[in-house]
Amino acid sequence: MGEVFNSKLVDGRDNSIITSLEYIRQYLMKRMAKVQKVINASDGPLTPTATHILNAIKQEATKYSVIWNGNDMYGVSGPYYDQCIVNYENKYCSCRRWELTGIPCKHVVAVMWNMDQNGIEVGSP
Repeated sequence: MGEVFNSKLVDGRDNSIITSLEYIRQYLMKRMAKVQKVINASDGPLTPTATHILNAIKQEATKYSVIWNGNDMYGVSGPYYDQCIVNYENKYCSCRRWELTGIPCKHVVAVMWNMDQNGIEVGSP
């Protein structure tokens, strides 16, 4: 992300520090306005990109089986010997995607479906 941001600021580097900071401020204001337009145009609580990503994750999660390990721990296993441990309460999955991206991974989605089937309140991801 730093390299992408840095490449956007190439035009403002040749100026004095105050002018460069003003260039950065204007760039960030324009970027925030663009993102806000995308958010306002979305139908649900997620942006179209996040919705697309979550739908792909949901499709992958159908291939996984969940076993409750006790307390808040779940064992999730799937194709190609893919096995992970999920702690839903602490928002932890051993694949670490949920922690790194903030979007539930396929293991967590499988656990959420299992919890819902067993009458446990899941809430929104």
